[in-house]
Amino acid sequence: MKASLLSLVGAAVLGLAGPAFADQMLAIPGRTDFTFDSSGILYVTAGSDIVRYDTNAGGYLPTFPVGGSLVGIDLSPDGGTLAVADSTTQDGKDRIVLVDSGTGATTEKSFPLDFSEAGTYMVAWGADGRLLVTSRFAGSGWVPLRLYDPGTDTVTTLRTVRQDTMLTASADRSTIGLAESNISSGPVSAYDAGSGDVVGTVNTNWFTYEVAVSAVGDQFVVPTYNGAYVYDRAGSTFTLRTTLGQYATYGPVGAVYSPVAPYLFTAEYDNAGARSGVKVYDTSTFTQVASLDAYRFPWSGNHALGQGRMKISPDGGTLAVSVDGGIRVYDVSAFTAAAPGPVRAAAGMARAAVSLEPRVASSKARALRLAPPTPRRPSPGRADAAGSSRLRGRRAR
Repeated sequence: MKASLLSLVGAAVLGLAGPAFADQMLAIPGRTDFTFDSSGILYVTAGSDIVRYDTNAGGYLPTFPVGGSLVGIDLSPDGGTLAVADSTTQDGKDRIVLVDSGTGATTEKSFPLDFSEAGTYMVAWGADGRLLVTSRFAGSGWVPLRLYDPGTDTVTTLRTVRQDTMLTASADRSTIGLAESNISSGPVSAYDAGSGDVVGTVNTNWFTYEVAVSAVGDQFVVPTYNGAYVYDRAGSTFTLRTTLGQYATYGPVGAVYSPVAPYLFTAEYDNAGARSGVKVYDTSTFTQVASLDAYRFPWSGNHALGQGRMKISPDGGTLAVSVDGGIRVYDVSAFTAAAPGPVRAAAGMARAAVSLEPRVASSKARALRLAPPTPRRPSPGRADAAGSSRLRGRRAR
């Protein structure tokens, strides 16, 4: 596997035609969000369930039934607890659900509904074991940004943010990035887990919906209709580094940083089709060093959780990307070692000792389509978060 993967990396880096890096195509109807644990298990919210897939063994595990209409999902720093957002409400309250990652046992935490609040949307764990939570809104408006401490069972409202604010934690979980949705100023902020508060904000002046955060929180990538803005961050200060893509033409719709090496993975749309697909950039120069495939991602319409959502395993070796009808899983273990440039990258892509733990060698056929467990039937009238209406990007006036 390693030798064949190395030859694929060489072909991709040098711009030659070659097979895709995708090891598996997981057909998961209604998939919304997903996250990895350190053993390679992928947890996927789909309707009222969490579907589990072992990317190392190549098979599904028993589904966790949770209930509600599940949206964002994240795994605690110790790997023991999944936090899941639920876009339904219950008797004047909304909720998140904490799920034991081994047994599936659930514990609900409810919050009194704020004005026109319509369920929770996204969750992200900080390094201190506290949980940031954002919400949905019935219409267009602001919702509470809540900080929940499971250890003391206390909730603090830090401020208000726009509906459907995306949350993304850095690999070390010292920083959580926020991208506020449905507002033309496009604010993007950094939450600091040490201080327990938002410490800095930058306005993109474009509609935002997604954010990628580097391993230690010192760099952010924010997809917009004008291209993806790359910001260097120091404390409360954001400095624009570069832009990937071109207005209304092509660029990233989603992105994720490697947790162990200086690489950025992107899912890119291109109206002409020539530049679309999953790409890899060197984060020291933002030179593209590889193209993993040419999948035709559509423009997101400024909505998250559609095609192009990206997550990566803690050891940096497995990439998951949402596509039409499910999730594509890629073996990206070749990118766990640093490489100084595009050409030398081809000669230095073998798995490095920086992996956090050993991984089972893959013997799965490429592009293997596997049938998941039969999903539970959603309640009548339940909407899929990925199926909301699409809007063209507009610049702030």
